[in-house]
This record gives sequence, structure tokens and C-alpha cells, in this order.
Amino acid sequence: MKMLNAMLTTLFITMAVHGAISQTPALKPWSAATYHGLTVGTSTRADVLKFLGKPYSISREEEGATGAPVMNYEVTDPVKGTLSIFIKKGILDGISISPKKSLTNGDIIRIFGPDYVVVHYASDDCIDYGGTSPLYQNPRGPFKRMEYRELGIAAAFAYNDDEKVEAIIFTYKAFGPSHSICAARAKKK
Repeated sequence: MKMLNAMLTTLFITMAVHGAISQTPALKPWSAATYHGLTVGTSTRADVLKFLGKPYSISREEEGATGAPVMNYEVTDPVKGTLSIFIKKGILDGISISPKKSLTNGDIIRIFGPDYVVVHYASDDCIDYGGTSPLYQNPRGPFKRMEYRELGIAAAFAYNDDEKVEAIIFTYKAFGPSHSICAARAKKK
């Protein structure tokens, strides 16, 4: 009888562990976002002008000191705000909407639905791109994203503020690797 109880206990523990593992959501791969006929990662600058028209302003990207062109539009879809188009080597590299009014988690869920994952990021400080560092996934990181990976969309929250949505980002790729490059470099030394 003791043997049967031990076997059953082992079986239940195995089932519980397996159940816990299978309930942990695996991070889905990113799909390319689309916005009004434009596909991030493949549409061209000419496509942007064709579908969205002339921007109200054109500036240069400051973050990362790339100097890449940024075209700005006023939009109302999916929220009222400033839409920034980032062009890299003639291709649409990303879209960001800075909302005019404050948005919360609940607002984002109402707009895009409940199929998201929350991912936190931290700066990989050993690498510097003209005053900014790339991000990597870190559960304790100060940069929170609600990611709709199948849509290629993420809501970016203000630094160390889990309540205020700073931007809605349309992308085709991850914001950073699942581990720190700096930590890997330190281990090699």
C-alpha cells in the first residue's frame, strides 16, 4: 500500500508540474504589423506617401543617433495622436503612435483584445548607440510592453510606470533578445 501511495504521489506531482509548465504561455514569434495598407518591414517610403499622403512634418530620428527620417501625421485610428513613421534604407522600419490622451492597460485591451503578453525589458548598458542602449528581456526591467505579437503591435509604458501608455508601436521584430549581451560578454572574460 505504501508503494502504491508513493507511486500515486509521484504521478500527481509529475502531473502538477507538467500542468504548471503547459499553462505558462510561450512567447509567440512576431508577425509584421499592418497599418492602413502599410506593412512594417516591407512597405517603402513611396508606399507611405501613397497611403497616408504628405506628412505634416519630417524630422530626423534622435534616439540611437541614426538620423533616419521620421514622418509625422495626426491620426485618429486606433487612437487620436501623433503617428511617427520610421524609414530605414527606404523601407518602413516602424510606426509609433503617441496618444493625445492618457491610455491605460484597460484601454489597450479594449482596442486590441485580450490576447497579449506582458514583457519587461532592461537596457544593455555595455552597448551604447549614441546615448541609447539596446533592450533585452528582463522580468525586473523598468520598460513594460503589452505585446500583441501576432499583430506586430505593442503598447509601451512610461519608464517605471505600469499604468501610463506612452506609445503604441507597430513593428515586425522583437524589441530585444531574451538575455543580456553584456552578461554573456562578462562570462567570457
